[in-house]
Amino acid sequence: MGDNMEKYTKHYVEIFCNTGAIRCEEIAERDPFLIKNDGFIHGFRFFDISYIEDDGLLYKSKEHSYSKNVYFGDRCSFEELTKRHRALFVDDYDKRPSASYCWFHNGSFIKLEDGDITYDELIESIDKIYKR
Repeated sequence: MGDNMEKYTKHYVEIFCNTGAIRCEEIAERDPFLIKNDGFIHGFRFFDISYIEDDGLLYKSKEHSYSKNVYFGDRCSFEELTKRHRALFVDDYDKRPSASYCWFHNGSFIKLEDGDITYDELIESIDKIYKR
């Protein structure tokens, strides 16, 4: 390593759009209150990438997830999902009682994976921490 080595970390937000597109943006701070649901966003997550600049060469780390996936929708069970969405092909979905889905206000949905949360659940956990 040379004499001109610099190490730094940048913060990013990965935004999941309702069109299926994903976009990443560099951000100054990881603040979920700055992510606004414009009707086209299904969710987001924060991640970091570390960089080393050494004598004109740039090295970067893999993404390091800083947050869970956070979705702008309502958590529901498979049973609740079938009540909201009558045209489901039932054999294609996880029907276990422990399975959770996120129902979006545009009528679409996704299966929540372990650790995924809704925006309302995130706000509730922040409120508990700070006793708002």
